[in-house]
Amino acid sequence: MPEVAAAPSSPPKKLFRSDPDLPPAVNGVADVLQDGIEALLKVVDTKVNWVLPNNWVWLPGDYEWHEQTPEGKTPQVTIHYKLTLKDDNSCEYTWQRIEQTKKKTEHSMRMFGEWKQPEKRRVPLSSDSNVDSPVPERGASPVGVTEEGSESRPNTAGSYAAPEPEAAEMRVIDALVIVPQSLGFERNTTGSTGKTVTIATKSQSVDKVGHACLKVASPEEWASSKDAEVAKDEDPVIAPFELLFEVKESGELVRCGGQKAQDFFPPNATSIALAGITAKAVARLGEPHTIITDLWMPDAEMPLPNKHSMPFSPLHWLATYLKTHSPTYEKHVAKQAAIQAELAAIAAEAKADEIAAELAVIAAALALTQKQAHDWLLEKAKFALEKCREEDTDSEEDDN
Repeated sequence: MPEVAAAPSSPPKKLFRSDPDLPPAVNGVADVLQDGIEALLKVVDTKVNWVLPNNWVWLPGDYEWHEQTPEGKTPQVTIHYKLTLKDDNSCEYTWQRIEQTKKKTEHSMRMFGEWKQPEKRRVPLSSDSNVDSPVPERGASPVGVTEEGSESRPNTAGSYAAPEPEAAEMRVIDALVIVPQSLGFERNTTGSTGKTVTIATKSQSVDKVGHACLKVASPEEWASSKDAEVAKDEDPVIAPFELLFEVKESGELVRCGGQKAQDFFPPNATSIALAGITAKAVARLGEPHTIITDLWMPDAEMPLPNKHSMPFSPLHWLATYLKTHSPTYEKHVAKQAAIQAELAAIAAEAKADEIAAELAVIAAALALTQKQAHDWLLEKAKFALEKCREEDTDSEEDDN
């Protein structure tokens, strides 16, 4: 979707200015302070969604939605979504759904990725419209027509999005984009006998918590793998896609788009591996998207409030910046690097001497072995020579 251009802003005024009449050391401190303030503002700007005219929403934190069927109502269903936005722009998403009837079925999905700084975007007014990026088949070439009439293939899965509605049907939102990097799925079914049948993502790779997962390719990796063949011992990769959330003034995250599980996990070998089944089992268990279900992501009716906001201390961050950017600290780092280089050279020299000593011992042992072999062969030769002489002497006596 097109982004909304931000209004041009004038450069911030300097709070700390250097003075040519002051000593260089004092001016250096002023420059470091000014750089620290500017860096702090940039860091905060990436973690905050600004709401005009003078409100803001702090983004890093744990966003959760929990729902449970009232007691006495069947089936008993418990569903839980949790999205953690970390201050390093990484994120973790988990989904768990438990349905209790005559048997117990538990679905779970775990996703790791990164989140981007909020930006203004135009999205359709209807919440059912597609604004997430659907998934192309591996090596597929979505075709568009340029102004010159030639065909072009965009590099991202967003090329499959439906045409934009008219401008009157659009609205502007504060959009938070999440880029998945790995996905892992699991389903446990427990029957009346107590036996549990588990299907889980089939992969040699594991995520940060040790569960099997499939990697989500970046647009560059996906484009380069278009004509590449996947080896039998290699894990398949999921096509790149993005998830879009609207940041509300209340701080809640609301997912935008009406994409279903089939749009992200189409019937192919990659989706089959993600669902943890085999191609032969599809006829019995169903397609991967029916196993994962459309509930793997919250819809617009399930806003995710920030339950636990991650703390951030501007004073602590600025103090750390000033410490690590002061002239004294830089001299300390330079001296430390010089000492480490000197120690590395000494260690390399000692290692070389150790290797030389080991080679000398080996050479001495080899020389000793060669001398022993030479002496043994010499003794054998002398014995054989004496034996030949005795036999010659006996022969001469017999002839006489």
